[in-house]
Amino acid sequence: MPSNISTIMYTDVVGYSKLTGDNQKIALIILEEHNQILKECTNKYSGNIVKLTGDGLCALFDKPIDGIRCAVDIQIALDDRNQLNTKERQIQIRIGLHYGTYIYKDNDVFGDGINIAKSIEPIAPYGGIAISSALNNLVWDIGDTYIRKYKTFKLGEDEIETYQIFLDLITWLKNKNKQKTQKLDSKKMYTKAHQFF
Repeated sequence: MPSNISTIMYTDVVGYSKLTGDNQKIALIILEEHNQILKECTNKYSGNIVKLTGDGLCALFDKPIDGIRCAVDIQIALDDRNQLNTKERQIQIRIGLHYGTYIYKDNDVFGDGINIAKSIEPIAPYGGIAISSALNNLVWDIGDTYIRKYKTFKLGEDEIETYQIFLDLITWLKNKNKQKTQKLDSKKMYTKAHQFF
């Protein structure tokens, strides 16, 4: 079966199981608001929602930067929504993204790329975005993309390096967790600089 390649996004609501146990009626209302925001942002960037995963989703994007911008827009939209709601009605999600291969079968997706994206989502910052080094290599030099090194974790025998996407330049500059900037490829930097002249 042939494999495909895309930017793969997984999301998950932080603490949704507890919320469901505390007040199922409110939890369902919040989930519907959450789903609406995620669907609107995904459609805006021509993403393909493969499936809803209870309190999250799996989506695919043809262009790597579209996946990043969609994730940023989702978190900004949720922040805006949370400012108008009580603490009990807050929605915080984690988003993990990876650029890799997958197999589409029986209206679902499988493969190494899916496993990596799924594994990045739970370690993403609370209310934040984490991406793989494979995706970072494709978007690090695109304007309005603010990235710092995040965590490395093991998946089987492989070490997966991840990066955090910041929602804006101010938060990136404050760098409250003292994260390192990434090492940049000087050859790519010179090539990019030459394109302006």
